[in-house]
Amino acid sequence: MDLNNIDEIIKNMEDYLSSHSLRDNDLMNCDEYVLGAGSNPLIDKYIKDDKYGEYLGRYWNSLSSSPDFRSNSKITFFVRKDGRLGGIWNRIGGMLDNYEIFDYYDGYFVGTRYLVMGRNVKPMLFAYYILDGDKVSEIMEMFIAVKERAVVNHFKFDYIGDTASLRSETRKIYEETPYGYSLVKQIVPDEDEVGEDIERVIDDQEDLCRQLKKAVKGCKDLEGLVNAFFDVISGAEYNPEEEISYTAGTSPVYLKTGFGPEVIFNLMRWTPTEDDEFYQLQLNVEFDTDGGTFPYDVMNDADGKDELQKAILGSRSFLAFKDKKIKRVTVEVIET
Repeated sequence: MDLNNIDEIIKNMEDYLSSHSLRDNDLMNCDEYVLGAGSNPLIDKYIKDDKYGEYLGRYWNSLSSSPDFRSNSKITFFVRKDGRLGGIWNRIGGMLDNYEIFDYYDGYFVGTRYLVMGRNVKPMLFAYYILDGDKVSEIMEMFIAVKERAVVNHFKFDYIGDTASLRSETRKIYEETPYGYSLVKQIVPDEDEVGEDIERVIDDQEDLCRQLKKAVKGCKDLEGLVNAFFDVISGAEYNPEEEISYTAGTSPVYLKTGFGPEVIFNLMRWTPTEDDEFYQLQLNVEFDTDGGTFPYDVMNDADGKDELQKAILGSRSFLAFKDKKIKRVTVEVIET
């Protein structure tokens, strides 16, 4: 596997995701250790040594970096019979859960982070953990929720004993073209961003969520819901790192949940948190689909919010959904 070939890396990731699912994992055959509920020497050592997710994965790194990660979370580690980590799970609240599941191969292993909302399961982040002997020498983490854009965080490590030090860290952003993925931006922490100097904006997510809930209450049809979403986000403070995405239709890659193919109608505004995770302001619509399938569209606002709004209202998925009976509309903010 050539870590410098972004097209090969993304193709391998997509092949993996199409052939693996959260429900196909072997966590039921693992030993479980709940953080704080009992001592396990292996987990205790990993927690002590882990700095970047090199022992417990990138999801653990994001959890442990938060000052209040233990306050309302039950965190469970799953250890395989061969002693390797099988996964990590925590409940965020209600029916919202996060997992990172690990699978091992010759010279590397992979971790997939899943966000679970009831029976709706979405892969959010994917990481390659490259091994040098028994140590992780590199981590290549990919944000996978928006298909036309690939955001890749690449970490390289040196070790003194079991303690890793960060040799280098880069973030590269690629756009999909007819000829493959093309690098459009590279960010090196503590250095100027290549091509653009961005001042981070952290806006009031709860206020936007309240505004959107109020706006959708008066909507009578699907076009009204779409317009309400864009009206609210257009009134938000300008954010240079904002991204708007639209995903709708029958997902071509879905989990075998026993409930049939996953049908999606999702509008989402992505903005970064203080610690390089993401806030997602989401509008989700559920329909009475009669078991049918629908054209699948994934779009973002690369050409601007107005153009995206027009494209959605003219898309195959929107036209297929617009006359269906709306069963439920949900508005929420999720931090990933």
